[in-house]
Amino acid sequence: MRPASGAAAAGHNGLLTRFLATVAAGAVAVSIAVAARQAQTPPVFRGGTNLVQLDVSVLDRDYKPVTGLTAADFTLLENGKPQAVVAFAAVNVPPPAPPTASWMQDVAPDVLSNQLRDSRIIVLVVDDVGVGSLAGWRSVRRTAEALIDSLGSDDRMAVVYAFGNATAQDFTADRVRLRRALSGMGSEKEPTAVTLLNGLNVESGQCTCRLCSIEVLERVAQSLKGIQDRRKVVVFLSTGVAIVPGDILCESAQRVALNRVFREAQLANVSIYPVDPSGLKTKGGRGGEDRAQDFLLTLAGYTGGHAVVNDNFPERVAPRIMVETGSYYLLGYEPSGLDPKGDEYRRLDVKVNRPGVEVHTRSRYYNPPAKVTEAAAEAPPLESAIAGALSRRDLPMRLAVAPFASAAPSGSTVIFTIGLDAPPTAPGTTDAVDVLTRAFTPDGTPRGSTERTARIALPSGAAEATFEVFSRMDLGPGRYELRVSAHHQRLDKTGSVYVSIDVPDFSRLPLSVSGVVMRTRPAPPAALGNLLATLLPATVTPTARREFTRADRVTAFARVYQGGRPAVVPVSISLTITDEHNAPLRSFTDALPLDDFAAGRFVNYEHDLPVADLAPGAYLMTIQATVRGEAPIRRDVRFSVK
Repeated sequence: MRPASGAAAAGHNGLLTRFLATVAAGAVAVSIAVAARQAQTPPVFRGGTNLVQLDVSVLDRDYKPVTGLTAADFTLLENGKPQAVVAFAAVNVPPPAPPTASWMQDVAPDVLSNQLRDSRIIVLVVDDVGVGSLAGWRSVRRTAEALIDSLGSDDRMAVVYAFGNATAQDFTADRVRLRRALSGMGSEKEPTAVTLLNGLNVESGQCTCRLCSIEVLERVAQSLKGIQDRRKVVVFLSTGVAIVPGDILCESAQRVALNRVFREAQLANVSIYPVDPSGLKTKGGRGGEDRAQDFLLTLAGYTGGHAVVNDNFPERVAPRIMVETGSYYLLGYEPSGLDPKGDEYRRLDVKVNRPGVEVHTRSRYYNPPAKVTEAAAEAPPLESAIAGALSRRDLPMRLAVAPFASAAPSGSTVIFTIGLDAPPTAPGTTDAVDVLTRAFTPDGTPRGSTERTARIALPSGAAEATFEVFSRMDLGPGRYELRVSAHHQRLDKTGSVYVSIDVPDFSRLPLSVSGVVMRTRPAPPAALGNLLATLLPATVTPTARREFTRADRVTAFARVYQGGRPAVVPVSISLTITDEHNAPLRSFTDALPLDDFAAGRFVNYEHDLPVADLAPGAYLMTIQATVRGEAPIRRDVRFSVK
């Protein structure tokens, strides 16, 4: 199947466009964080030479990556003619070490950093229009969970649906949130059947001709263009789209849409790995099932992925995708004789001088047409730092967020604690840091924005000064993607961190617990002022530190609420410390004062952590508030002792 080229574009699905489109100047729809569209240029190697870049996977008969190859082992052909490989690199992402405790996988850190090693960026695209059966949905869920379980600690995954994105999830390493995003699947009940009209390849609703199943891939690829020096993978869970020759209503629009997918995938250097959840099929001529499978195989072949088809247990095969994408080669070549007008295709073929190996890379190169563009005004640093699909790393940052009930009209406020490091300073230096915070709902709707400048006097003579600045934002109950950027004026550097958060309905829930705030003494310099005076006791200054020494004095602080109007009831609270071998080391249980609840319907809870008694290593602190006969409300914090 060769998709036809053409300039005419099919109309975008309205819901999908809103879901993936830019929300506002400098901000993006955050369900997959689609970056503002940029000029289409070929990928660039670190060395700075403009080349066509190919990600090449070489696998042996057991589907294991073949390592140790050099540039001399590869032959690269363009339209059948050999090309010089002028840039080459071998990439090997080590598999994650097996966790020694289950919480190391199940509990995400409550402090996020923008200083991640270069690892994989994975978008899990669920084609919720075309699954069509309960068994298929169950297979999709098992396969998605297997992929989530295979993530490395520095990998980032997003979950996107072709049509219904109420539970979509932006990039995260939080496996609990990723699994929660799978709740949009129809695995618990039979999904609503999609009606075929008059036997044609046209579905009812807003996904005519199954275009939304194709266009979501184009939009995802567009969103990944701005990410450099990462392996970018789209796993497409779909039974495929049958493109029927002669179907005057759909064929042309489908082929145009598919051609755009191939172009955008190349320009973003994205590989698509289709996984068919429908199991083994019997070949029956050129029926719809064959055409749908051809669609999946073509997606993989043109983009350098690997299709998983005709397998009754795709969840067993899917984790191999993580193995393949963790060990690969970067090849660069410079095409010659290109039409300056662009819009041409060249066939690519990569061979390896090893017997019995399988090579996966994209099978063609597209030369985009030159575009005359107007010079765009450069966005302010704080705005541009939160406009990309991933956080910016120029200014190292650590971020902790914690929701609390408040007197704000929204009923709750989120506290932002931002940890920064600065080089040595002269005596009496005052640093200024501009901070921008933005909140979005899962579908990309903006829900709040704050901007402030924090000023702090740093100690002089230190090799490096660690200090913390703060911000706050009033938000109502719900699920949010928070984007925080900071610009250090003296260093003229900007960074950002993105985090997902759930804000409880403190005023209505019978029992709820705020976010956990950690305090340490000695404390790093902090530009706090009275910013949090109405939210925290004067003695509590939050920190984004989660690595402590045995000489530190560390305290955990949280607030327990009883909402609604019923009479308050007794509440017990416990704090447990578990080590990296899943052994509970310390456990403390208290009854919270009922009179305090009666006075304000909340009680402050503080507890010192016995870090002086802990051996160096990783730990989990768990706080649980319980009302008799009800499930406990739990908050977890990971920390380490050195």
